[in-house]
Amino acid sequence: MCDEVLVESFNAFATASLRNINNSKEIIRKVKYECKIVIDLLYQEDEAKIGNIGILHNTKVNEGISMDIGGASSVIIPKKKEFIPITNHIIK
Repeated sequence: MCDEVLVESFNAFATASLRNINNSKEIIRKVKYECKIVIDLLYQEDEAKIGNIGILHNTKVNEGISMDIGGASSVIIPKKKEFIPITNHIIK
């Protein structure tokens, strides 16, 4: 599909769908071997922060909260005037 729409590069990441199963490492290895795609498995906190950045990207809100409501959990992220950086929490 990426070849057909002329995508030159992309980053693959997974969230709770792989984080919450027993064989996530096996699946990540299999996808890497069979599809040549490296999947980064994000910690729950970083998943919420990335969602927060996406929500706030095109808004002019200086303060407030965003909420990531998922199938396994919910996370509330405060938005202050300063930028909250994404921590480097990738499970491999």
